[in-house]
Amino acid sequence: TVQKSFYRHLSDIFLESIKGYDLSPNNLLSRFTFENPEKLREIEVKYPHIIVASAHCGNWEWGAIAAPLLMKYTTYGLYKPLSNSYIDRWIRHRRAVQGMHLVPIAATSSMFRSNEASAAYFFITDQHPSRRANAIWVRFLGYPTAWLHGVEKYSRIYNLPVFYFGIRRSKRGFYTVFIREIALQPNALPYGEITRSYVRILEESLLDDPVNWLWTHRRWKYNPTANDIILE
Repeated sequence: TVQKSFYRHLSDIFLESIKGYDLSPNNLLSRFTFENPEKLREIEVKYPHIIVASAHCGNWEWGAIAAPLLMKYTTYGLYKPLSNSYIDRWIRHRRAVQGMHLVPIAATSSMFRSNEASAAYFFITDQHPSRRANAIWVRFLGYPTAWLHGVEKYSRIYNLPVFYFGIRRSKRGFYTVFIREIALQPNALPYGEITRSYVRILEESLLDDPVNWLWTHRRWKYNPTANDIILE
């Protein structure tokens, strides 16, 4: 069943993630294949700064570690600090071992003021919003669902193109990365359209391979009110 397959997948992700902290760069790179590598090269040439919207699919921990090796960009990734400071420092150190710059969510604005000639800013944006006030509502798998607004907000403030980077398992311990364009000119789109496009890509990938996503997230904690606009 999907449920049993998911828990096997989750167990693999847990064990792989621990092992991944000590993998050599070459070993790590051998485990990721781009579905469309020419698309990444094109993006790197055309856009010095981009936002990458991703999700908890495949082995996202390995993806975070490998990103600086896979791209020519300086890479930044947002994270939510853990309450245990010792574990938080350990995880930050291990995730950054190949060059990922980890930025606390509270410092998101300062991240975009870096002086790097080229940079990719990673948002893992399928988590449940901690506050509903700024949530963007998009129907997901048939349910009205609240989404984080960070990609929508910062792509418009800094007028940065947005791309979806997805991770699929090709076989045990090996993954394929695919790229989808979300928005090249964010401010030319109606507010919410960037999030809606992200959700549709995520939903399509889930329907194609439901085991690949982190189903243990509590995604439907909030219910919409009469004042919430739900995008289809």
